Amino acid sequence: MSTDIDPACEQLVKALRDHAAVLSQSDASSATVASAIQEVRSAARSYTDAIFDSTGWGNVFADIYKDEDEDDDESEETFTAPEAALRVSLEARWDFVVENPDALMRYVCQRLIENDWDEQQAVDHTDSPEGAMNTLFDLDGWDVDDYAEQGVERAGNGWSVYRIEKTLYEMDHAERSETGF
Repeated sequence: MSTDIDPACEQLVKALRDHAAVLSQSDASSATVASAIQEVRSAARSYTDAIFDSTGWGNVFADIYKDEDEDDDESEETFTAPEAALRVSLEARWDFVVENPDALMRYVCQRLIENDWDEQQAVDHTDSPEGAMNTLFDLDGWDVDDYAEQGVERAGNGWSVYRIEKTLYEMDHAERSETGF
């Protein structure tokens, strides 16, 4: 193993061992479990970054659940608006600088747990900074100035409104991907 990769590997192994120790405790608090989960995620990201920087190989964890995700797409319900209905899309964009992705993900995960979310669902919804930001949007309806303490700074926003041929619910997965949603 490359010496450039060794420290990241050791960090990941330590985070996994700490995670296992926390989950072995019958009285571990939700906050402790969420913190251990985020430490594993942070160490895994550092490890995959070190692998890429040293070897050029991609994220070994990237498609770990690929088969399960494909099955989930098949279970989606289809929606069709009446043919004569006017379809309108409001597309909004907020840009942010996230100074500490791990702190953001821990914060959002803890918020979900405090709102009576199942711990695994909370973890699944905060597995990346992008997922955490999306979850904040769902939680707060976007009161973006509340996140300064988590190192998230507003960097602009805007929106546009226009008529569309199909709603997102009417599109299949491929069509949605083309729109960026």
